[in-house]
Amino acid sequence: MQGKKQGDKRALEHYKMLVEQKLGWGDSTAWRNQDFLALSSKIQEQTGVLLSNTTLKRIWGKLEYSSTPNSQTLNALARFVGFDNWLEFCAGVGTQGIPSQHETSPAIWTTGSGKRAAARPVKPYRKWITWTLPVLVGVLLASSMLFQQKSNAPVQIDPESIQFSSKAVSTGIPNTVVFEYDVSQVSAKEVEIQQSWDERRRFMVAKEQQEATSVYYLPGYFRAKLLVDGQVVREHDLFIKSEGWLATLNTENPQPRYFSRAELEAGPGLSVSARVLEREQLRSTRPLKLGFHYVDDFGDLSSDNFTFETTFRNTSNTGAGLCRFTRIMLLCTDGVLIIPFSIPGCVGDLRLVCNDVVKEGRDNDLSALGCAFSDWATLRLEVRNKKIQLALNGQPAYELEYHQSAGRVVGMRYLFEGNGEVRSVRLSDATGSVVFEDQFER
Repeated sequence: MQGKKQGDKRALEHYKMLVEQKLGWGDSTAWRNQDFLALSSKIQEQTGVLLSNTTLKRIWGKLEYSSTPNSQTLNALARFVGFDNWLEFCAGVGTQGIPSQHETSPAIWTTGSGKRAAARPVKPYRKWITWTLPVLVGVLLASSMLFQQKSNAPVQIDPESIQFSSKAVSTGIPNTVVFEYDVSQVSAKEVEIQQSWDERRRFMVAKEQQEATSVYYLPGYFRAKLLVDGQVVREHDLFIKSEGWLATLNTENPQPRYFSRAELEAGPGLSVSARVLEREQLRSTRPLKLGFHYVDDFGDLSSDNFTFETTFRNTSNTGAGLCRFTRIMLLCTDGVLIIPFSIPGCVGDLRLVCNDVVKEGRDNDLSALGCAFSDWATLRLEVRNKKIQLALNGQPAYELEYHQSAGRVVGMRYLFEGNGEVRSVRLSDATGSVVFEDQFER
């Protein structure tokens, strides 16, 4: 049993190395919570199995965990790197040791009459082949794999020899960011810049140049990355403010649809005219996703101790947005809190995210987050020492505790499937002092 545990441990270490090479996000010791959230999404997209970021952080040694992952987790990990299951992966990387030897007893063969006859003698050279051929094959395979690993091993690069910085050319959104970089001191075939943890926001730059630009279409707190031949060699934080409230409509293109002030509803609450959204819905076969964004510097407002209060509602009444999915996101410098809502009948599809803790509606009772939305809903989120208490319409809704700090609170984002409104927002620090407040009674 001890040998099997050691074999699993060696296999996991090799597995983590393969994933680092596959993703190109750099050394996993520098990964943060949002990187593990992104890895969780990638594994689910490719395998259909959801492994929480907490589980992945345990596997990567970010959280203390003495047990071996269960077979379902291991099989999902194996499929993510191209194997059918964990046993096949272990066999592929040679962690099971040398295959068991052939039995040494003489072979028993059967005559045509079905009677057992004496064993045929085995000639010495055949014995030699029987014993040595598997060993030779194993040695050749191991040598081939070792050579391949060495040839695919990332080149060691001194990050201090590389320069990487950025500056925004304006305020607000959209915003062009100028990246300044210098990789002249290293041998590089390809140089790329990635806007954030999302590798889909990655683009190639000329290695002999020192400037490149990229457009950010949404406000937020990002970690930009510089990659050399697939390795993340430098990264830094990038803060893009919204300059007030921003209303957007998600589209299939990277650039969202921005709403002008004239298209905002002149009634109680921050909202977009229903007539405008109806026209947009006629152009799309998918449910519309309306967003309200506010990103700014709130000082030292810690995500571990603060209070957030808001009044909102989802006003969608179309078949495409029947569940009225709504997400309220608290954006932080090192993570995110996502509080989801829907009509009561759809709570099984909700996903509550509190930085390194994820609660799926399919595995947890999130029925208290179901809203009829016939009237305004009032949410109170209170965090004390990473312990969260949610109250909906004055009634306790959910409690949980996360472990890894999300840093400072820098903004909020409302995402409505269909149409929605926000009537009030308030942020307070641990002492109860109001840091930010907005009322939309007009």
